[in-house]
Amino acid sequence: MTRDTSPFRPGHRVAALVGVAFVVGLGWGVARTTAQPGTRTFTGEAGMVISHVKAGQATAFERTMERMGEALALSEEFDRRRQAVTWKIYKAADPLDGGALLYISVLDPVVPGADYWVPQILNEAFPTEVQVLYDTYAGAFEEEQGQLLMNLTAVDLGLVAAEPLLGSSFAPTSEAAAQPALGFTGGTGIVLNVVNPAKTADFERVMRAFGESLVGSSDAQRQQMGEGLKLYRAAEVGPNNYALYYLLADPAVSGGNYAVAQVLADEYMGGPPENGDEVREIYEAYSGALEGGGQQTINLDLVMEF
Repeated sequence: MTRDTSPFRPGHRVAALVGVAFVVGLGWGVARTTAQPGTRTFTGEAGMVISHVKAGQATAFERTMERMGEALALSEEFDRRRQAVTWKIYKAADPLDGGALLYISVLDPVVPGADYWVPQILNEAFPTEVQVLYDTYAGAFEEEQGQLLMNLTAVDLGLVAAEPLLGSSFAPTSEAAAQPALGFTGGTGIVLNVVNPAKTADFERVMRAFGESLVGSSDAQRQQMGEGLKLYRAAEVGPNNYALYYLLADPAVSGGNYAVAQVLADEYMGGPPENGDEVREIYEAYSGALEGGGQQTINLDLVMEF
């Protein structure tokens, strides 16, 4: 797990805040669960399940989830089979502090009203095996964290093919050059953005310009980056009601630089040539939206889809 150290945010507070968002989530209004009985439904159009698995329990967890995929595929219920189609499970490349393993399930879209509680799905298909499967599943979780459930809504990134963009640069060259590169080493990447709740409209406006810049680029690599990009806003909030946005690159383009400031510096059309007012404004909007919040980047690999 790596953390962005971009200069337009306060430094050390970000690491603590953002680390909580993916690793702890307690007291955030996030739906924290264990493997105890209950239903697991989502109210958003998409969902995310963040699972904290004990070191040494990866095989047990993955085998149980494979059996769950079989259960969904074998089900006579149409909605169960629909659940399987949009359920992907990723594993973080790096373990968490203490050695726990991070698995992220992305469900896009969710089946409205469907129960995503894994033991119930297993019980429907394998009633004679369910106790052993349940014990294996429950025993795989790191005891203090378990799972976090997030309800997500997709944010429009303007990812429609467009003519290449030509125009003035997004930020002064010196500022753009100062932004660290943001790339992924896994097959998939995710960036958590913790955004000032008063500036969500600014953040979404900048991210739309980012998406439009990618698909409108004359660079084939950047066009490919845009094709695999999605942005979600979580219904759950962070400390001080900070908004949580998840930028998902699936697949991540090897060697691609996903740094928003750099892409916009290279690609964004901000008005007539030599007119830097608009581009300076959007740069300030982006940095201001993240002020007091921050970003965290996680490299992921797809371990299964059904």
